Amino acid sequence: MTLQQQVCARIINMSDEGAAFINQVINNMNPVFLIGKQNAKSDIESIDVSKRIGIGKGLIEDPADFDKWDNEIADLFEGIVK
Repeated sequence: MTLQQQVCARIINMSDEGAAFINQVINNMNPVFLIGKQNAKSDIESIDVSKRIGIGKGLIEDPADFDKWDNEIADLFEGIVK
């Protein structure tokens, strides 16, 4: 018996509440990224995000002085190396 068959057998023997909980867990493992129209489920489900990199692009920005402490941090680490 394969692992999938064992899991299916356990789910079949569960109560409806337990099966609903397992279904919710499985759905949460496959997130849907909402882009644009949030109510148009069919449009959202057709978007392939499996190879997407940088989903926060445009939402997360580096501050203007992001590299301000680079030299100070480098000095701290260089002091440790002997």
